[in-house]
This record gives sequence, C-alpha cells and structure tokens, in this order.
Amino acid sequence: MKEPLLHFLLAGGLIFFVYMMVNGDGWNTNRITVSAAKINQMTEIFVKTWQRPPSADELKAMIDDYVKEELYVRQALALGLDQDDTVIRRRLRQKMEFLGNAEAESIVPTDAALQAYLDSHPQSFEIEPQIAVEQVFLSSERHADTLEADAAAMLATLESKPDTDISTLGDFTMLPPSLPLGRLTGVGDTYGPEVSEAARKAPVGEWLGPVRSGYGFHLIRVTERQPGRIPVLAEVREAVRTEWVQAKRREVEDLRLADLLKRVEVVIEPTTTGSKP
Repeated sequence: MKEPLLHFLLAGGLIFFVYMMVNGDGWNTNRITVSAAKINQMTEIFVKTWQRPPSADELKAMIDDYVKEELYVRQALALGLDQDDTVIRRRLRQKMEFLGNAEAESIVPTDAALQAYLDSHPQSFEIEPQIAVEQVFLSSERHADTLEADAAAMLATLESKPDTDISTLGDFTMLPPSLPLGRLTGVGDTYGPEVSEAARKAPVGEWLGPVRSGYGFHLIRVTERQPGRIPVLAEVREAVRTEWVQAKRREVEDLRLADLLKRVEVVIEPTTTGSKP
C-alpha cells in the first residue's frame, strides 16, 4: 500500500471512473479507423529504419500500438489533460507554424520577385571587397634591439629587387607567406587584425611595415584588390530564394495571426506588482 506506483494507478483509475460516470458509454461508439495511408506510412518508416519490410506480426504490433495511442490521446483530451501543459502548447504552436511554413514554401517565386527582393535588400547579398596579401615575418625575439634597422634593410631589398623570393627573407613561421584573393576578414583571421587594418589602407604593389601583431612583426604588400559589389541575380539566386521564402513565411504568419486576433478579445489583467505588460 506504500508503493507510489499503486497510488498512481488508483488515481488514474479514479479519474477514468469519474469520466465514465459523467460521459457514460458513448466513447465506445467512437470509431478508430486505421487507414490504408496510415498503415503505408508505418510500413515505410519501418523499412527506412530496418531496411526490410515488417512481418505480419510486426505490422500487427504497430497497428495495435497506434490504436492504443489513439485511445489514450482521446481520453487525455476528454479529461482536459492537455490544458495548461507547456510542452503540449508549444508542440501545437510548432505544428501551426509548420503549416504556415509549408504554405509559404509551396509558393514558387518568379525571377522578377527575386530580383525585386535583391534590389530592396542589396546589403544582405553584397560581395565583400577582395584582397591578396604577401608578408615577410620578423620575430620579436630575434629583432628586439634591431627591428627598425632590419626591417628597413629588408624593405630596401624588396623595393630594389622586386623579384626576390620572399621566403628567403625574414624568420621562420608557420604563417603562410601569402594569401590569395579573398575577404579582408581572412587576412585578419590569419595574420591578426592589425595586419588586416594595415592591408585595408595599403596601396597595391607597395611593401610597407613593420606592422606589429600578436605573432611578431610583418612587412606586407597588397598584390591585388577588388572592390565590393552587388552581385547579379544569377550569382546568388539560391541565397536570394532562401531569404525570400523566409520573408514570405513571416508575411504569411503575420497575416494569419492578424486574422485570428480579429476573432478574439485579448484582455490583459493588471499584475499585483504594479508593472504594466
């Protein structure tokens, strides 16, 4: 009699008994139809999971489990067990939002619609400026007392002999000697933000430095620069389509919510703390 499970079963039985007393035997007349589509769905899920069709016993077990679930769900709804349940409320909301999402995603945008969206949101699809950089590294330990003189000598060599192999200058480092044409943020990610900022301002083709970073010092040269630009639709069609669908989804949701709000009166009661929601 002290077993908690027994208390739970007795409480559940009492609730069920009260429900039956109030509602009579009408629930027995309800029909649970296991449609052919539902059976096919269960079969397909089984095949995807086990890579084989279910046996007759396995299929019967799945159908029996579905009927059991349906019975319990109907009883739970009849008893109001779904009310004030945060998990169930969130799940129902997610399903409603899913219906709205499906509606939005079923709309196929025309090229004109995508171009109009690109024109009205150019900053979302702008291609960043591109830059290519070379660098010669100087260790802060090895050049602690002679940094300015050593850097000046290397710069003089690079300027007078532009064909000099830069790998023969400077100190060993795991940092790459050059970066191909890419985003300016890539320069910062590789060499540090100080080098990135210096490269952003540097003219093309001229060596400059030393620029100090968290690694040491760098002589840098920008070898190529391309300005940022707004792409044509063909370059970013999929990205524009994705953003367009998301915007359409929000639009559909807002319209549906506005329509639902017209049908109800929302009353927000004042709180005891005096704060206004």
